[in-house]
Amino acid sequence: SNRETLQREHDVKLELTHKVALLERESSRLRDQLDTSTRDLTEEREASRQLVLASGGLERQTIALKSQLAEAVAALRKEKGEDSRTRFSSESGQQISVATWS
Repeated sequence: SNRETLQREHDVKLELTHKVALLERESSRLRDQLDTSTRDLTEEREASRQLVLASGGLERQTIALKSQLAEAVAALRKEKGEDSRTRFSSESGQQISVATWS
């Protein structure tokens, strides 16, 4: 009976050791998954930030090009003796007016 008790204790210890090893592997897998998800999220945030910066740059370029176009249209209208005022809106709704004077 003492031997049976020792054998049961040994069996329980083996079972618990096995369960602990399984839990440690699962914990490690979940930590790795969390690290990967965190890294992916950081990369996505950086990509989003870069897109915001790029879109701001494109908006400024668009405004500059529209302004140049308006100036060219105003100059052509002036050459023809027409009203040389030109107006347009940027993507953000900013009003831009161009006029040429003699």
